[in-house]
Amino acid sequence: MDIEEDDDVPLILGRPFVKTTRMMIDIDDGIMKVRVQDKEVNFNLWETMKHPKDKDVCFKLDATDEVIMVARKQVHKPSPLEQTLMNALDDLDSDEENEIVEYLKELDAFEEVLPLEAKIEELKNESKPVE
Repeated sequence: MDIEEDDDVPLILGRPFVKTTRMMIDIDDGIMKVRVQDKEVNFNLWETMKHPKDKDVCFKLDATDEVIMVARKQVHKPSPLEQTLMNALDDLDSDEENEIVEYLKELDAFEEVLPLEAKIEELKNESKPVE
């Protein structure tokens, strides 16, 4: 469909459009695929959120942001460690919370430590007589 571009009027993709174009949103990868006949266009939702709002170009997808976050929470299953840590945060008083914030600031100030290079040692086949 060819239409004249209008910078002042936002483009809203409603449910009928989503259904007729066989739109698919992959929440884990942050990809929105739109297919019309034999053509397919992919939108990287995480990249769109990094760009500033320009008058000439629209990178914002407000309608999908909320849906993605809700679905991501439903799909994401926290590990037992994560659950324990999150529950512990609920029991903190303001002094303990401020102390943790200070520790986090100190951790952020440190430089990244790169992993050591892997050392691979070849195993030698040394056959010795059994005594």
